[in-house]
This record gives sequence, C-alpha cells and structure tokens, in this order.
Amino acid sequence: METTCIKCGSKNVDSWSRITGYLQDLEGWNRGKTQEFKDRFRYRDHFKSNVS
Repeated sequence: METTCIKCGSKNVDSWSRITGYLQDLEGWNRGKTQEFKDRFRYRDHFKSNVS
C-alpha cells in the first residue's frame, strides 16, 4: 500500500479497495486481509511514470 502520495508526496493518504463493486476503507481490515491486499498484482505499478 502507498503511504505517500505518488503525485505530491503528501503523507496524508487513505487506501481504498473495490471488492465486488463496493469501495472499502482498508483501515478496518485485519492483518491477514491487509497482507492479501499488499500481495495483489497492481497494473498501476507498471504505469507510475505516466502520472503527471
């Protein structure tokens, strides 16, 4: 999970995930679910250089 904004560098960030059509705040997740989220493949990681 990102802890710093990749665009402006702010540390004031929240992480959200869309699970079967619903957005959820990751802050309420247990350790196992949080680790599963961290282990997921993310397409955006391959396109970070395109952030402007």
